[in-house]
Amino acid sequence: MSTENGHQHGSLNDLFEYPLMSALVDRRTRRLARGTSMKAGPLSHESKNDPAPLSALEEAILITCVTGITGVTTHDGPLTKADGTDELGTPFLHIMARTGSSADNCQATHFFMINDDGIFLLRHPTGKEALALLTSLPPRWADWSESDWIRAADSCKIRVSDRRMEFPREWPYYLGWNAQMSNVPGSTVLFPVVDCTSQYINALLIIASEPDGKRPIFVDDWRTFHPKGLVERMAKLAGTLGMAEKVPYHPIGGLKWVRNGFVNKDNVARLAPICAHDAGDDGPFYTAPIVHAGVLYFTARLATIAIDAASCAVKWRHDWKPRKRIVWPQNRGVAIASGLVVRGTTDGFLIALDAETGAERWVREIASAAKGETLTMAPVIFDDLVIIGPAGSEHAIKGWVGA
Repeated sequence: MSTENGHQHGSLNDLFEYPLMSALVDRRTRRLARGTSMKAGPLSHESKNDPAPLSALEEAILITCVTGITGVTTHDGPLTKADGTDELGTPFLHIMARTGSSADNCQATHFFMINDDGIFLLRHPTGKEALALLTSLPPRWADWSESDWIRAADSCKIRVSDRRMEFPREWPYYLGWNAQMSNVPGSTVLFPVVDCTSQYINALLIIASEPDGKRPIFVDDWRTFHPKGLVERMAKLAGTLGMAEKVPYHPIGGLKWVRNGFVNKDNVARLAPICAHDAGDDGPFYTAPIVHAGVLYFTARLATIAIDAASCAVKWRHDWKPRKRIVWPQNRGVAIASGLVVRGTTDGFLIALDAETGAERWVREIASAAKGETLTMAPVIFDDLVIIGPAGSEHAIKGWVGA
């Protein structure tokens, strides 16, 4: 790691000598840019410094870490199945490898960089351009000079604007206290944008290459069956008259894929809605339902509901009446054990309901809504212990786990 005059660059030495495990274990979220003050009770901070943008080298290292080309990818899977037939070939969409992991190496994530100098699209090199860049630089990043880092980063930067992006610092432009902390002078923002189109197409091609009896058929579930040709019209008429099974949606490519064995009785799953239940809540619906003994239990913001898993008939419904401040409205579900259904509430209470009737068995206030603590997670029950912890880091609470 030397500069053009052969002297070691201290900051680059530090970068490559920093222990990996320390980077993973000792990492802490740093939302506060230099020169930014924050009022947060005992965690308040009053900055005495001016904003300090990243240096050209610091910025170049960040850019290269999200766009950097590390070499080529090679196929790393078998090409022959256990029965001797051909296996799927490489699914990789690109041969050049990047620092960021990517399913099928489709490299679907792109970044915009926002700083005091303006807005830039960070376009990672591809194809011959990437190969040319690789051959013009030392093979190992550890041997790059400061000018190598900056040159590699500059090759990725496309200027979009000559000023920092600014919005009114209020909802809906910013969420919560991001209006005070994000995109402030001196800060650098890396904004990811993901385009999964090529990856979806690749996945469809992969599953379409499966052998007979395993390939799926693709249907347009926004359209009813639109037949083409005499055979398909006869099939639709027969389904309408009840003489044959009705085709509910439009099969992509038509019924020929069914007739030629592409789809058959061995690979068609008869999935269909059995029932539905409206919880009567228009708020966030984050619950993970649990089915126990044929009963499905789930939560809304304040409601806990038990329905028959086969018919959606309501067995019982319990509506919690908040006793303290409502912090966050979402709830992620319940835990079930020993005839009890246990959940947390938005105002900091842990409640246990009778699994058969929904009646309250006990109620405990375990979190402080006044401090910003709220119980959104589904509890975990181990033996006779209910294990849970609060959310609320946005309110500068001190996290804990209790039983």
